[in-house]
Amino acid sequence: MLYTEHYVKHCQKKNINIDKNFIMWVNVIETIVKYKLGMDLLDLPDEDYMLNYENNIDARDMAKMILSQYDIILDKV
Repeated sequence: MLYTEHYVKHCQKKNINIDKNFIMWVNVIETIVKYKLGMDLLDLPDEDYMLNYENNIDARDMAKMILSQYDIILDKV
């Protein structure tokens, strides 16, 4: 399951508005991580993506932070 699917289900369950910009942001991260690690974000240790999104962390920088935990270098995306 993709992180965005999980997010949408959570929002629907709690009757919370879905932030489409957050979905686009996290999709960039998930695409990069999936390409480099072969894993979905939900398969990795928990990360507070919404907090990082709200703090205006660039999606590519967020992906770099995740990949750095696995000693994977992100050259160009």
